[in-house]
Amino acid sequence: MKQTNFHIDKSVLLFFLMVILISGSVFGYRFYNYTPCGVVDFDTLEQEYRVGEIIRFKDKSTQVSNREWNFGDNSERDARVAPFHTYKKPGKYQISLKVNNRCIKTKTIVVKEKRFILDSTKLANFTIPRSIRVGELLTTREFTKDGQSWEWRFGETAEINSTLKQPTYIYQSPGLKTITLIVNGDTRYATSKRINVLEKIDDTPAPPRRRERQRTTLSEAPTIDATPIVGVDIIPEEPEEEEEETPPPFRAPDIGTGGLEALFQSIGLKTGTVSDFSRYTCDNKNIPLSVSGNSMTLDEFCKYLEKKGKKRIIKVKRINRAENNCITSMILTSKKKSIF
Repeated sequence: MKQTNFHIDKSVLLFFLMVILISGSVFGYRFYNYTPCGVVDFDTLEQEYRVGEIIRFKDKSTQVSNREWNFGDNSERDARVAPFHTYKKPGKYQISLKVNNRCIKTKTIVVKEKRFILDSTKLANFTIPRSIRVGELLTTREFTKDGQSWEWRFGETAEINSTLKQPTYIYQSPGLKTITLIVNGDTRYATSKRINVLEKIDDTPAPPRRRERQRTTLSEAPTIDATPIVGVDIIPEEPEEEEEETPPPFRAPDIGTGGLEALFQSIGLKTGTVSDFSRYTCDNKNIPLSVSGNSMTLDEFCKYLEKKGKKRIIKVKRINRAENNCITSMILTSKKKSIF
């Protein structure tokens, strides 16, 4: 039987030896530098996100050797533990945090429109007298900055009564009237004022008063000097005119931020209505409000509170009033009540 000999070339053995050494080195390096992901998480310190406002992020991960933030708006990456970021446009953004070059955590946030801030210089500004009579000509004076268009309502109808800058008006009925001016079509900066319209003066002369003559007896009758008076004109006595009482100028009652906050809370508790504000807003349920940057009227906000019930905390930051103390606009904050 013929014997077969096997021979392996030295170069083949050397190749396999090199492969084993390289593979072992790579495995050893990766094993030595391996870092587990652990807990990968992050959070933000804001309750809502707005265009132009700073959002603060915070890395809450464990076993971190390096990190990389991606804010989802093609901005530069950040490696800090608690970076700050600002968005220029509203929308949904996907935020991702990569830890140790391989462990990724992703969250989605919604950035809202820029917060509205009431600019007091844009409020409609005009003056009117405190009172006027039915049939008299009312003259207005308007001083709003950069006004281009005007809508006047004088309180007798719900329609627009004039679109002139400084109109005149004649009231047909007496009572307390609300004059509202909207400039440049922006209802957020509307201003309302009250005017007391008095009854028309009756020009018909009053009938002369009859004077009762005092009866005297013959014995009590006075002696009359029959000597004529020469050179003296006898002037008849004129009836005395009654002085007309001028009613005091109207002024809305005072109320502070605490009282207004209590009224708003009563709306949420369903123990109050928007009519409770009438004496302070002079019967105007549509005064403009800025609620946490959102524009709405008083009536709209009260309906919102009726739906939310007791779940909101309302803080009054600013109250704008007219000359007669009527509230014309307010700036508020509204946030959810904490569970704890």
